[in-house]
Amino acid sequence: MLIRLLGSVEVAGEHGWVRAGPSKQSCVLAALAMTPGQPVATAALLQRVWGDDPPDKVFSTLYSYLARLRRLLQHDGVALTRAGNDGYQLVIEPEDIDLIAMRRLVTRAREAARAGDHETAVRDYREACSLWTGEALATVDGHWASQTREALRREQLAVLSALFDSELALGYHESVIPELEELVGRHPLVESLVAQLMLALYRADRPSDALARYAETRKLLRERQGAEPVERLRRLHKRILSHDPELRHVTDSPAVVSGRETPAQLPADTTAFTGRESPLRTLVDAADDSRVIVVDGMAGIGKTTLAVHAARRLAERYPDGQLYLNLHSFTDSVPPMAPAEALSALLDSLGVPRNAIPESVDARAAKFRSMLAGRRVLLLLDNARDEAQLSPLLPGDSGCLTIITSRRRLSGLDDIRPISLEPLDLEPSARLFAAAAGIDDLNDDDRAAIDRVVELCGGLPLAIRIAAARLRSRPTWSAADLLERLSKDYRLLDELAAGSRSVASTLGLSYRELTDGQRRLFRLLALCPGSDFDAATAAALAGAPVDALLTDLDALVDVSLVDAEPGGRYRMHDLIRRFAAEALARDERDVLAPVGRLRDHYLHHAHAAIKVLDPDIARLPDLPPPPPGITPPLLDGHAAALSWFAAEETALLSLLSTSVADAPGLVLDLAACVLPYLRDHSPSTEQPAVASLAVRASRSKGDTQRQAVWLNLLGNAHLTAARFAPAVDCYTEALEIHDSIGNVSGAASVHGNLGVVHKELGNYQRSLSHLERAAELAATAGDTVSLAIAESNACEVHVRLGNPSRGRELAESAMERFRELDRPLLLAQTLDNLAMAYLSEGRLADARRVEEEAVDYGRRHDAVEVLVQALNRLGAILREQNELPDALERHRQALALLSPDARPVLETGIRCEYGRTLLACGDPEAALAQFRQAAELASQAGQRYELALARHGIADALRARPTA
Repeated sequence: MLIRLLGSVEVAGEHGWVRAGPSKQSCVLAALAMTPGQPVATAALLQRVWGDDPPDKVFSTLYSYLARLRRLLQHDGVALTRAGNDGYQLVIEPEDIDLIAMRRLVTRAREAARAGDHETAVRDYREACSLWTGEALATVDGHWASQTREALRREQLAVLSALFDSELALGYHESVIPELEELVGRHPLVESLVAQLMLALYRADRPSDALARYAETRKLLRERQGAEPVERLRRLHKRILSHDPELRHVTDSPAVVSGRETPAQLPADTTAFTGRESPLRTLVDAADDSRVIVVDGMAGIGKTTLAVHAARRLAERYPDGQLYLNLHSFTDSVPPMAPAEALSALLDSLGVPRNAIPESVDARAAKFRSMLAGRRVLLLLDNARDEAQLSPLLPGDSGCLTIITSRRRLSGLDDIRPISLEPLDLEPSARLFAAAAGIDDLNDDDRAAIDRVVELCGGLPLAIRIAAARLRSRPTWSAADLLERLSKDYRLLDELAAGSRSVASTLGLSYRELTDGQRRLFRLLALCPGSDFDAATAAALAGAPVDALLTDLDALVDVSLVDAEPGGRYRMHDLIRRFAAEALARDERDVLAPVGRLRDHYLHHAHAAIKVLDPDIARLPDLPPPPPGITPPLLDGHAAALSWFAAEETALLSLLSTSVADAPGLVLDLAACVLPYLRDHSPSTEQPAVASLAVRASRSKGDTQRQAVWLNLLGNAHLTAARFAPAVDCYTEALEIHDSIGNVSGAASVHGNLGVVHKELGNYQRSLSHLERAAELAATAGDTVSLAIAESNACEVHVRLGNPSRGRELAESAMERFRELDRPLLLAQTLDNLAMAYLSEGRLADARRVEEEAVDYGRRHDAVEVLVQALNRLGAILREQNELPDALERHRQALALLSPDARPVLETGIRCEYGRTLLACGDPEAALAQFRQAAELASQAGQRYELALARHGIADALRARPTA
């Protein structure tokens, strides 16, 4: 066991269990550990930790928590990693988390109990209960933690109730009474526990105590809830009053068994049930407390398969019968079953003669409820349409269980337990395919082909089973042959058909249920460029106001053609999107207008968002007023703008890529809004791709000036990623264009960037040459910003060349210019260079003063890179002032703030300075580890100066090792 959630959130350390950190940090770990190996979107993670009120520097804080957790989780096979473009996941063996281990033990115990092996069940239940060390998530605050804690509390009570069932079946009534009395004392209204205590007391020859417990429970229910005990408890009370001898039999549970002849109508179970273990456990466990369980999800998601499999597992709990009825709400050529017809079929199944079945729906429903009164019956209502169809069919007795499957979310039914099915992940999808295809042994080639096949099926069980059936029915085919046929995009839905089953026809049933307006919206959503979208994007496509569109959008959600996501986002399954695209091509006459509205929507929204993030941004296009129907958002501050970009990043990148051929002007304007966000606020590695698209667009338009600007920006993107050779190529081409058209200011900017590249490469004289030329050209052009940037960068080069006084003069000049221009970010970056010069001159107090000013700016403005560099340099200054503990803490803070995609030079510099401080603290081994990591990073990036620093540090650390 490596992680505990069933008590304080703790991590196994070298010397025992340690807390996972403060409440919010522990919440990050808990949110990831609840679903090990599964991605958790960043937005969902932020919501779970901070709710609706995140702090201003929420991303920096989150990165800090993640970095600290990575240091805590230093075990083999355990990793906290990025998941895709926007999320994180905890990679760990599931049973190394107490919650998962507990649930697996409970599943094993329940299976043993169902097989009659109660001794094994008791042993496994007891082991599961021992994993609880207190109240779950005890060290975590917040709304999500409270909700999760309450759900886990209910889960714990259900496990204890199942344990006592097995112990009572073994005749351990005497021994369970003290434990049950203590539990019922804490949870007096949990009627399943009360029933078990009453039965145990009765079997222990204490019937008066059992009756007194019932009276107390009834009194509490009336006072607190205005309700009577459930039927199960009332029946047990009557049996105790009548001294029913059957209650003495230890094989009885507190449930009442009727002994009547029972219908058993459940369909045959599948032999290839796999991949739904988690919702199966949820459904089976929910049967302990819920009377109506609704399994919903898109067409082909496996609702009926899960419901039938679960119903067969639960059948023995319902000895008075299992009824099954297909309501045909989404069946080709079969109309949905009306309530009157459905009730007639159910009454017939219960043995009611046809001439005794009442005429009206209400009378039939009353007859049905009367037939089930006092009986324990399981009712499976498959393929339901809506609440109106279902309401008359629901039993009134609490001893019955109804399982419903529907494509709709049946929120209008009272007191239901919904279970929504999602597409399968890759591994269970592959297992399902292999089982359905009858494949026992797989070679590596087959496995790779099958993985790709199930990816094309989008984890949809119906599609996977159809694909598997096609392979199974064609002995001459290999998995690669099937993959080849499915890989043709335009043929995919046609290929996913076998016999009378097809994905397209199944989806078509839901599509035909829509109104004309809903069908049009559904078709247009195929044009969305991202994997998800918001209501404003859908409204732009449809050319309708958002408020007017929400009803149609909700209708698509209700029939599971669109999934509603947290934060007001929506998503379409890949196969549904393909179906929508085919419907669009077939039925939509004009797609140019909605595509134009979509592009305008994203351009104006991105323009508004980047102006909030950086009001002084240069090179931002002046846009005409938005066209009718496009309303840029009123973004409430920095966090809202960041949130919009983070949610739409994938869509923006896709839109840029697909628009470069026919809308180069849009690409240039949109890229000018997107690139600054990627550069300054996102860990994305897509900067070069965006700049490359803009270069292509400018060439397509024949706009040489913008081509040079974008070549310069593309060079910057390569420079950020430490790809120095392509950066030099881009800058060189940009410089040639600027020189040819006489753009002095543009040439100054490029010379400045070439100076930075050569500084990183250790070519200091070439670097100074470019920086001095940049300053000269900028002065000629009156470009004060480029002049000051060149001076600031030249400061660092002079310091490295051993001329700190000249570097200081240049930094002071640059700072004065930035103050006049009111450019605080550039000023803060220059403060770090000035501190470097002061440090080299031995002016430690001055160095500390300006570096603390830079730290303050970085914290106030959530400028992570400024803060990282300033903290690291401040650590070096504190080291020189012999304040070693504070110096170490600054280096550690800097490392913790680094995102996984930070510029390599940042981490290299931190580890070199951290190593120096560790050496000063007398810890050469720890210093050696830092220097070696720095050397590896510098070598990979081609940073000669940092590599020399790291190697020098390695030598010093080796010399400082104690001799044997």
